[in-house]
Amino acid sequence: MVAMAERRVLVVDDDPDVAELHARRVAAVEGFRLVGVAHTGVDAVRAVGELAPDLVLLDVHLPDISGVEVLHRVRTPSAGSAAPGADTAAAPDVIVISAASDRIAVGQALAAGVADYIVKPVSASELARRLRQYRDLPRNGVPDAVAGSLEQRSIDALVAAGTGPIRTVPSALLQRLPKGLSEPTARAILNSVPLDVPRPAAWIAERAGVSRITARRYLELLRTAGVVELSHRYGVPGRPEQRFLRTSD
Repeated sequence: MVAMAERRVLVVDDDPDVAELHARRVAAVEGFRLVGVAHTGVDAVRAVGELAPDLVLLDVHLPDISGVEVLHRVRTPSAGSAAPGADTAAAPDVIVISAASDRIAVGQALAAGVADYIVKPVSASELARRLRQYRDLPRNGVPDAVAGSLEQRSIDALVAAGTGPIRTVPSALLQRLPKGLSEPTARAILNSVPLDVPRPAAWIAERAGVSRITARRYLELLRTAGVVELSHRYGVPGRPEQRFLRTSD
């Protein structure tokens, strides 16, 4: 009988008691091995680079940077923002375990490509069930049935938030992404751009969980790819305000 390959797990939660609880529960599920615990976003990014986990159990609310920002950093190999030695091809899977259940938080995480989103509190049996479900999936992917359910949840959240159905980033754009930019961040920003009312980059950046500078950089690329439209709002002090709208499929 072939032994089951263990998934190396990093637990990230700002509450030490909760982190310890999740760590014990992970260790009790066959096929998983705890390799580390982090309590801040910066420590989580560092731990991903040093420990190379297969899976990160990630909280959204952290004391320094958000869990969504952690997700972007560990998947974006840019100086000063990615985990040391990080490789997007080997980026860990992420399951969010958080008390954040608002549509914006859920939409940001799902748009960034998390494997699952679990709302706290979660029982030992439910966490074990979700881990076993994840364990039986292909590495860095979800089967069609699960992908469909996640997509539906994403659509519900994003439509209610005014952003519309999830769209994928055009393959032609992905092939020419400048160094330091990543598909998960591009997807998160694209799906934070509304379909109904044009919004400024600052508004989109907040929904995507990234900085304004990062949002503007990706928005310009998405505009050149034809999936985002740029307009200007006049009548405000200073320069005309740039606003962005997602093009319809």
